[in-house]
Parts: sequence; structure tokens; C-alpha cells
Amino acid sequence: MKNISKVLGLVIALILAAGQFCMAAETPAAPAKPSTEVKAVESLQKLYEEGNFTKMIEDSSAALKKNPNDYDLLCMLGIGYGANGEMAKAEETFNTAIKLQPNEWRAYTFMADTKRAQKNYKDAIAYYNKALVSPTLSKEGGDYYKGLIKETIKEQQAANADTTDLSAIKNSINLNLGTTWERISQEGDGYEWIALYRPKGKTAEEMSDFVTVQFLQKDFYPSSVKDRYDSHITALKDIVKTLPDAKLDTKIISEKPTEIIYEWTLAPGMDTEIVRAVKTNKGLYQVYYTHPGKISDEEKAQWLNTLKSAEIKE
Repeated sequence: MKNISKVLGLVIALILAAGQFCMAAETPAAPAKPSTEVKAVESLQKLYEEGNFTKMIEDSSAALKKNPNDYDLLCMLGIGYGANGEMAKAEETFNTAIKLQPNEWRAYTFMADTKRAQKNYKDAIAYYNKALVSPTLSKEGGDYYKGLIKETIKEQQAANADTTDLSAIKNSINLNLGTTWERISQEGDGYEWIALYRPKGKTAEEMSDFVTVQFLQKDFYPSSVKDRYDSHITALKDIVKTLPDAKLDTKIISEKPTEIIYEWTLAPGMDTEIVRAVKTNKGLYQVYYTHPGKISDEEKAQWLNTLKSAEIKE
């Protein structure tokens, strides 16, 4: 199974130190593993590099009899099964690791790699996305796996002969901001498109209101609007942990199966944001209004109306 061996070979070294990307994460370090356990994992990695997958499976299984809840050993066993072409066993093992440590990102990526090797691109993308919201994955790691998601989408589109033309997406959202606002940037790469607006006359150095419009292509972000809300709020909570005396208040204003409007405020008087997210057949549209400091009830009502009235034309 050269495909799965190649894919898993790209990331197997991450096992030894909770991942090269994870080392840069601003999260508490995991307790150091005993030297005997580290040597066991190193020995399994050597077997992998030698292509001796049968022996790797045997040694991993034997080690797990002594330490059945060892996350690293479970991942190594799953990798061995996958490299040996035993995909069902690989998936079962990675699922065990995920249940054991649901906030750890590595088993999600190994499961995604396994799904991708079987050309199950939809599930592969879903598991990569689960890794992206893991609190143990650093920004650098997130950027890396976002790149893998884009590669997987390309493979999916080639397999399905299904290419999505996003050239008209920038004109799909009719957002009436009036004549006092201007678009200061926009960019897109075929999988997402984003534009930033701010009041005319304001410079980048000035703290001012701004509006962000974003589109995520359906294969790049297949999750629901509620999932998007949950991942956004989780990221904000992680930021708040680094800010002394800061308090995050959140509120879902309205919620439907394909649309959610919510707000968050960072107290005392730091930032307020109102967000509308809409899921369509093409993907996920989001409009954010961000205000530095407190916002009056009257201003909030006006911006809620602006976001609600933003029309999406596909």
C-alpha cells in the first residue's frame, strides 16, 4: 500500500514529541514520557521506515497489552495497520485513540490520511477539519493542514471531474454599507474568498469599525453553521485565557438549520462583534461586523438589520 505509506510517512515523526507543529503551540506541555516508552516508539518508527509493517503491528500490539491506554502506541499501531493495507483495523485503532484523547489532534490527521488514501475525500476533509479545531494544534500546524485540505479537494475534484468556479462569489453577497464605507482588500484562492471593509478616511493604524465578508467553498468547509459558531467561540476562549481580567460574553441571537446570527463581547469594553453565517449548496457565507469598544443598543439594532438584510445571490 504505497499510497498510505507515503501519506502517513509525512507525519509519523510527529508522534515522538507531540508533533513538530505542536511544539510551537501556546498550550501546557504534556508530561514527559518515560525513556522506555520513548524508546519503544522510536523502535516502532524504525520498523516503519524499514517497511517492516508486520513486525511493527506485532510490537505495537505487545506494548499495548502492558499500556492499553497509551495514545502514542495506539497511533503507531494504526499507522502500521494502514501501511500494511489493513484499513478497517487502522480506522478502528485511530477511533480508539480519538475516544481516549478527543482534544488531541494527531489521531484525527492519521484518520484523515487513511481516508484520503482510500479516496474517501469527503471523510478525509471532515477529519482534517476536526484536527483544525483541536486546542493542542498550533497556528503553524493549522496552516499546514489547511494546505492538505486544499490538496485533498483538488484530488476530489479531479476524481469527480467537478470544478467549482468561484469567480462570481465576490458579487454574490449584496451588502448595503452605503457610501461612507470602502472595500480595502479582497483575496481568494478558489476555496475561500474574503473581503475587508472600513469607513472611508480611516487608516490601518486607526482603531475603527470594520466589516468582513467571507466565503468558504463547501468541500473546504463541509460543517454546519452551528459547528462554525462552536469553533469560533472556542478560538476566542483560548485567546481570552491569555488576557488578564478579560471576560467573554456570547449570545446566539437567532438560529436555523442553515443560518445563525450571534454576537460576542470582550469585557471590559474591548471589542464587540456581530456575525451572520449562512450555509448554501455552494458553501458557507459569513459577514462580521466588528466594533472596538462598547456598542449602543441603537447601533447594534442597525447593524443587525444590515447583516440580516444582506442578500445572497448564487
